[in-house]
Amino acid sequence: MDKKIFAFFLLFSLVLFLGCIGGNKEKKTEEVSTGTLNATILINGKETNNLVLVSGQSAQIGLRLKNVGSRDIFNATGFLIGCLESEETDKYDIAPNGEQFFSWTVRAPVLGTSEIIKCPTTIRICFDSVSKGYTELIFIPETYNDVIPAPNYYSSGDFLKFTYNAGAMRVICNKTNGECNVADPSINNMVIAVYTRNIGPGWVDYRKYSNGLAINTLKKLSFNLSGDNVEIIKFGELSKEQLDNWLSDDGKYLEIKASEAGDYKYLLKLVQGKELYSRIVLNVKNPDAFQDGLNVYTLNSEADYGYCVDVATINVELRGR
Repeated sequence: MDKKIFAFFLLFSLVLFLGCIGGNKEKKTEEVSTGTLNATILINGKETNNLVLVSGQSAQIGLRLKNVGSRDIFNATGFLIGCLESEETDKYDIAPNGEQFFSWTVRAPVLGTSEIIKCPTTIRICFDSVSKGYTELIFIPETYNDVIPAPNYYSSGDFLKFTYNAGAMRVICNKTNGECNVADPSINNMVIAVYTRNIGPGWVDYRKYSNGLAINTLKKLSFNLSGDNVEIIKFGELSKEQLDNWLSDDGKYLEIKASEAGDYKYLLKLVQGKELYSRIVLNVKNPDAFQDGLNVYTLNSEADYGYCVDVATINVELRGR
């Protein structure tokens, strides 16, 4: 009797073990994270990234996309790249922590008998985004002997980020007879380096090119200077006179649009899609106004751009009938 019971349990354990290693062989997709966008693929309603179609057969591809970043994305549209290309989707705005569902209907081409084609299909999402930042500008009097504070700076944006090299500036006055006596006004120029860096998983791009837009080129870059008695006098190698059409508010606001940049579009282009260096020169117009103590101004930056991210890949296999 004991032998029969032992044999029964041995057989039961073997069946249970084989059932566990066999099971359902269809594997669900894991959520794909690109840092600021989380994507889940659905094929005919099931979470999988494998698609097998026979000649002429159709399928529904779905993408659930969540914005886990800190800023809104606008006009988001999706399209397929590969052997199952389809029309792009409608455009949607997605707030932080918001979700949007994209879908495409695809159909396999007519294939010969026993013909098999294996090809990946990429899902690409393109959208509009904005990054903002600022840096403090420290101005100290000519006779200042205290500790010079380091300027603070901040940048917000999930795909492009601003960093700055501004330092602090000692404003020269050479006061004689109660008035500043500065022979060369350029001695009170402040040079600021601004770096616009691509920190996201994709690249600056646009689904359709228009109005002077191209890959790795910003739509618009702007700088807004706070504080009195200072002005922007140079950007890159361009003088104040050359910047006249882009400068406003007494030299405190500079805005460059790709559609209006002409031969100077390079001022908006990220080198190798990674970084854009901008050199800004300020001038102090009234040095005497800076001699009573430390002054802290700010330079605000904003970049408007299109951005594209490949969020998922589908393993596609096409078979003839």
